[in-house]
Formats: sequence, C-alpha cells, structure tokens
Amino acid sequence: MAPVERQFGEWESPITSDLITSASKSLGAVSFAANGDLLWLEGRPTEKGRVVLVRRPADGVAASDVTPGPDSGLNVRTRVQEYGGGDYVLGQGAAYFSNFGDQRLYVQDLPAGGPPSEPRPLTAADSGLRFADANIDAARNRLVCVVEDHSGEGEAVTTIGAVDLASGAVTTLVSGRDFYASPRLSPDGSKLAWVTWQHPNMPWDDTQLWMADVAADGTLSNNRKVAGAEGESVVLPQWGPDGSLYFVSDAPDGWWNLKVQKPGRQVEAVLPMAAEFAAPMWLLGQKPFAVLSSGQILSVFADPKKAGELGPLWRAAPDPSGLSAALCSVSHFPRMN
Repeated sequence: MAPVERQFGEWESPITSDLITSASKSLGAVSFAANGDLLWLEGRPTEKGRVVLVRRPADGVAASDVTPGPDSGLNVRTRVQEYGGGDYVLGQGAAYFSNFGDQRLYVQDLPAGGPPSEPRPLTAADSGLRFADANIDAARNRLVCVVEDHSGEGEAVTTIGAVDLASGAVTTLVSGRDFYASPRLSPDGSKLAWVTWQHPNMPWDDTQLWMADVAADGTLSNNRKVAGAEGESVVLPQWGPDGSLYFVSDAPDGWWNLKVQKPGRQVEAVLPMAAEFAAPMWLLGQKPFAVLSSGQILSVFADPKKAGELGPLWRAAPDPSGLSAALCSVSHFPRMN
C-alpha cells in the first residue's frame, strides 16, 4: 500500500481513545452486606461512563450487576458538591442509591440467594435535592445523610437531613453552615457526629467535628464541637464499639493523624507519627481506616520517607504493628453492615 502523507498531528492512529478506555473499569465503594455478600461500584467506559452496583454473593457464586442495564437510564452516582462520593448505602436486605440523571434516591431489594428487585424511587421527583454519604438509622427507619438543596436561586443550601424509608420525606437535622460531610451514627444510635466547614475553606484547610445527642424521636440536642481549632483540618469520623469517636486531624503539626475521644475524656492521639492517615477529601464517603468490633483499628497511611511505596496496613490496640500488604495500592476499607 502506498504511503499517505498527512500534516503533523493529523494522521489516523489505530490506537483510539475507545480502545484505551474500554478495558479501564473503575472499582470502588466496597461494602459487605449483613449476610456476607460483597458489593461495589463499577464504572463502565463501554456504557458511556455509567456506574453500576455489582454483587458477589457470600456463597461464591459469580458476581452480577445489581443495577439494571443501560436502557434503564440508571447510573449510581451523586452530584453532591459536584465531585460526589458516598453514592449508595446498604440497609437490611436493600440498597439505597442516588441516580445521576434525576438525583433522586432509589431503593432496591437484595434478597439473599435471589435476584435484586427492580429499583423504585424513594424521594420525590423534581425536588431539587441531592443526597450523599448516608448512614442507616435502623431504629428510626430512616437514612441520615448530606442533603444539598438546589431548588432555590443562587448557591445550593447544604444540610444534614433524615430521609424516611417508608415515605421518602426529608427532614433537616443540622443546618446553618456552608458545607457538611460524614454524618455518622454511634453504634447504639444515641449520638450523631459530622464534619462541617465554611467558605472559602476547603476541607483540608479548616473544618470542625461536631457531635449531638439523638432522641428517641430522632431530633438532635446538645450540639457541641469535638475538635477543629482555627486552621485545623478534621475529617472522617468513625465510632468504635465502646462509643469512642475516632477521626483524623492535622493538629498540631500538620500531619493527618488518628485521634480519638473516648466517652467522658478529652481528645487524644492514637499513634502520632510523621505520616498521612487521610487524603484530601475531594469525594465524600472515604474510609481509610476501620474500627473493628474487637476495638482494633486497621488503617493505611502515606509515609513520605517511602515515596512511591504503599504505606503499611497498621493494626492498633493493644499492639501497633505493620501488616504485610503485597499490593500495588490500598486506599479504603469496606463498609460493614
């Protein structure tokens, strides 16, 4: 075949963008259901970037999609803060997720050993509300999550709200600040923790961690700040089985380290070290450490002295120790339901 001349940069290449991206599925947001099923989100370049929920049953049967096919128009992705994250949460025998197209919350039954139900909308159509980073409040039959209201003029209004799992009604629990993240219920449902910050700060600049008591009817009282002095970044609260509140803070030396407030005590460092136990919170729903039912902590951290290497998994309480992790990258732990 005779050669064909083209201007520089205008020749056709057999290596197309579709060829490059078609095999590049993204995986994330891993969760374990109460029955041991493993679920995760999978980005599909071959489906125009659609994100679907996938389930692998505990009995080892091959994984299959929970989200119906592309013709359904469903795409498991929230637009809260535009970057999203915290797109779905598992309840007892069901998944609750945000749909990218209309930003409504949907519910899908996940019977053990059986196929998932067809998704059905939970929240109202055309409400202008977006939802993310939810917790299940089983005792009160509701979700507690970040709610972003785009129904008015100007900038969206962000709150922490509750979504009734029977009616889909939305109730505001915490308001008055520019941004909210990481609403987390204590194991007994009696306390709620959350992170908040104000313009012009980003969550790695200046945030505060708050806590409130939760009454039997779901209302909050005794709101108090746990951590977050001026210029301090506090992120990613999690509760321990004994009611201790763990979180990551960059005070006092600029390193994002694990801290804890045990019941009736002041905040204290868990294991101070020159390493990062969190990453910039561009996305909601991050979980770089896990507090186990035994009270032990599993965490990943970035060690600047080992640039390009995986920071070891770390186990604490009662004995800090590194765990072998022969992997290329570890970023988040799964949610346990």
